[in-house]
Amino acid sequence: MSRTQNDVEAKENKQGRVNQSNQLPRGQNGPRATTQRRSAIRQNLVAEDDYEDTDEPSEKVQDILQDTMGGLHTLSLSKSDLITKSTTQDHLQIRDWAFIRRNGLEVSQPKEPSCPQILLGCDQLWDIMSGSMIKLPSGLHLIATKFGYMISGKQSNDDQEDATVLAVATEEERERREKLWTLGSAGLQEYTGTLKDERELTDKAVLKKFNETVIKQKDGYYVRLPWKEDHVELPDNWSIALRRLKATFQVHRHNQTFIQQYDEIFQEQIRKNILEEVREPQKRSKVSHYLPHHAVLTPKKTTTKMRVVFDASAHYKNKPSLNDVLHQGPLILPKIVGMILRFRIGRIAVMSDVEKAFLQVRVHEQDRDATRCLWVRDIKKPPEGDNIAVYRFTRVTFGLKSSPFLLAATIKFHVEHDEANKMITEDIHNNLYVDNLFMTAETPEEFNQQIKQEDRSDEIKPFTLGLTWDTQEDKMVLKHMIKESEKVTKRSVLSTMAAVYDPMGFLIALTIQAKRFFQGLRKKDYKWDQDLEEEVAIK
Repeated sequence: MSRTQNDVEAKENKQGRVNQSNQLPRGQNGPRATTQRRSAIRQNLVAEDDYEDTDEPSEKVQDILQDTMGGLHTLSLSKSDLITKSTTQDHLQIRDWAFIRRNGLEVSQPKEPSCPQILLGCDQLWDIMSGSMIKLPSGLHLIATKFGYMISGKQSNDDQEDATVLAVATEEERERREKLWTLGSAGLQEYTGTLKDERELTDKAVLKKFNETVIKQKDGYYVRLPWKEDHVELPDNWSIALRRLKATFQVHRHNQTFIQQYDEIFQEQIRKNILEEVREPQKRSKVSHYLPHHAVLTPKKTTTKMRVVFDASAHYKNKPSLNDVLHQGPLILPKIVGMILRFRIGRIAVMSDVEKAFLQVRVHEQDRDATRCLWVRDIKKPPEGDNIAVYRFTRVTFGLKSSPFLLAATIKFHVEHDEANKMITEDIHNNLYVDNLFMTAETPEEFNQQIKQEDRSDEIKPFTLGLTWDTQEDKMVLKHMIKESEKVTKRSVLSTMAAVYDPMGFLIALTIQAKRFFQGLRKKDYKWDQDLEEEVAIK
């Protein structure tokens, strides 16, 4: 910035003041000029220590500035002995200066701290703005004004010097205390750590065993089921599976459409080799176990309206189920909050649902007989005798408690070993929640080249990790499933609270009141199905 000295001096008297001046009430908004700025032409700078705040009304003055193109600008300013103390302009990093020189920009960088001479308010700031803005590599922005570039923004810490700090901490006392409580409550035991530590060691062992046994072949990955060591013998569950099959046909004997859809799911999985027939079911293998199944209807879905769910938790009395003898495995999933935040930050959002994700992972030959199931050869005949066919899964099925781990561990293994596509595989791994993928890009072309037209969804309000995304308005919508209850009880209150799904905490100001109310019910010792008192129910 430069100032036309002749014009200013012509208007100043010997005291360095503008002849035509008036008083502004104290506290009125507007640009302010320091006495230092007004008297800098003929007088020495006034030291900071000599400035004193005053309650006297500020004096209004006129100041003329010359821009980079030679134009003159008259500003109406209020005199003040002190605007602010000396400040230092943001330090431009080496990469910023390289960027500035490469693009032929003219940017000044005062090295010494200085006191601002003119402070402009928003009423005059936009009169000098040119409108363009350039982002520097450090994160700062150059904002073009009529007097040159203004530096603004927040700078990254990439150029900051690293400091080595040594911090020593010990948890020996805490570990001894936890070990004492563990031994005191459980008596002598083989493992003497806490339950949390034991679970962590188990999860590490399960993951280690997975990495040692997973096999990659041309048609995909083959995995072993994570069996518990020295588990009790697993019964075959034949009677349970047969009884469930007969019950399905009995309940829907007059609904041939239902049975037809059920059969189509089985036939499709047989064609895709997801299920394979067991030719000699009487031949006993090391582990032979049958999974009962039932249908789940979701008519609102546009794709799969019926899904067959296999029950790996079914068991005889006092006997284990398949899930009882399998490890659940460690949780290998990204945080939902982080995924939603990354999804909202990107300019272009892309959502994908991996088709039958669990069925993409193949089960090793040794473990397939543990996932047998029953179906009929002819749906027009009853489920008995030779009409019953025995199948077994060649892929990981959804009913196993270890299925989420097997899917996530397979993806993790693939990401760690796929060096050719490291960047995209890591991006997928960090933004894949079970079978839902959420990614972003800065340009539409980046994804349009990879997405076939037939794979694009027409749904304008898809679900995003339980939240509805309105693509037309670009808003996240929270839908609740709260049902009014005729009878207000402690159970109905808890059910209503649980119906609110809010992973981001948008409604925490409302839900906290409900939680406090429920705490009050517990203190009054209400039974679960006891009618609440009238004054309590009104709340």
